[in-house]
Amino acid sequence: MFSKVLSVTVILVWLFLKSASAGDDDDHTYALEFTKVAENCQGSENKDMGINMTLETNSEHATLSGSVTIGLELGDSVELLIEVEKVLDNGKTDPMLTMAANLCASMKDDDFPAKAIYEKMGLSSCPVAADVYPVEDMMLDMAFADDVMCHDYVGKYSAKLIVKSGIDELGCFECLLEITETE
Repeated sequence: MFSKVLSVTVILVWLFLKSASAGDDDDHTYALEFTKVAENCQGSENKDMGINMTLETNSEHATLSGSVTIGLELGDSVELLIEVEKVLDNGKTDPMLTMAANLCASMKDDDFPAKAIYEKMGLSSCPVAADVYPVEDMMLDMAFADDVMCHDYVGKYSAKLIVKSGIDELGCFECLLEITETE
């Protein structure tokens, strides 16, 4: 998901990105679907970064296509922050996961969730040049969400990718998703 979002956005891509996947738990079936993919976070200008992604899904995988626009060179001072929150019925949020990583160091980590996005964008080291990076037909395996496909996780979630340099926010992108009980 700088991306599932970086969609990870990618984010989630990274991390949370799965659509129309089903899991079983005690004779119940659960599905994960996106209600919003890689949009600007509320109140964020994102003047130096942009993500334009579409998501196509089926029961086994999702495919991201589009582009990531980076308006300035990104170097070693850039940090990626991923936040996942459960959206409660009263509109408030309950933090579920926070993860931070240095952009340049994460490119060298084969286990980092955005590694596939970096590869699709042709990125392997810093600095990252200002440019428009296409992401075409990036397949996201849905198996990563199997552990949360149960009654305890039914609800709506917000997954944010925040790109920072020091205290300055360069970009903030959000995916909204929902786990539902289908039977």
